[in-house]
Amino acid sequence: MIRTIIFWAIVAPHTMLYSVLVFIVAPFDRSGEIVLRLCRSWSRAILRLAGARVTVEGGENIDVNTPRIFVSNHQSYFDVFALMAFLPGNARFVAKKSLEYIPFFGQAMRAAGTVILDRNRPERAREELMHGARKNLTAIRGVVIFPEGTRSRDGSLGQFKLGGFMLAIQAQVPIIPVAVTGSRDIMSADSFQVRPGAIRIRIGKPIPTHGLSHDDRHKLMENVRDEVESLLKNGAAAAMAA
Repeated sequence: MIRTIIFWAIVAPHTMLYSVLVFIVAPFDRSGEIVLRLCRSWSRAILRLAGARVTVEGGENIDVNTPRIFVSNHQSYFDVFALMAFLPGNARFVAKKSLEYIPFFGQAMRAAGTVILDRNRPERAREELMHGARKNLTAIRGVVIFPEGTRSRDGSLGQFKLGGFMLAIQAQVPIIPVAVTGSRDIMSADSFQVRPGAIRIRIGKPIPTHGLSHDDRHKLMENVRDEVESLLKNGAAAAMAA
């Protein structure tokens, strides 16, 4: 409990400072590299403070010189910190609209190019995803999507939503499956208590979408979900063997 109190007491002002810096820098940072460095620094500081150790496997599967969509499972807010800190290349996240209402942080998210979706307005959310994510892809950045739509309460992989797969087909960019394990042990979806632990990021091989059409969206979603599930199982087996 003491660790959790200290963690949040430091994270709150730390986040405010970085949010202000991102908000100021973003309009002048055409490449997005300065914003990326600020976001990485913020995330790594949070991970260190929580006592979270992160390892990455499969980084060679990412071509940072081409646009791509990362599709990851989602168990904890620490998924975001780990991916933001250690995912190779320049990437932006898709986030829920409620985060936009956090003072300073919400404004910084917008400025940094985060794609913010309003779940209560599905039609509008699809438009925002297609427009905002395509803008990042055009700038040769990655887009990180959590297709379950929310954090898993029990650690199992939930059902996927179609939006990200429709985007990948429309943009004709590859999807890179990602599995994050260990983050739920650091902070679960139903708690703000923080515990030290190890996070493992496993990156799969790109799944091409070239030549696919709108009619292929369900099959693509199933294929990607199978790959993420396989990465999760392999990651869990490796963790038990370690």
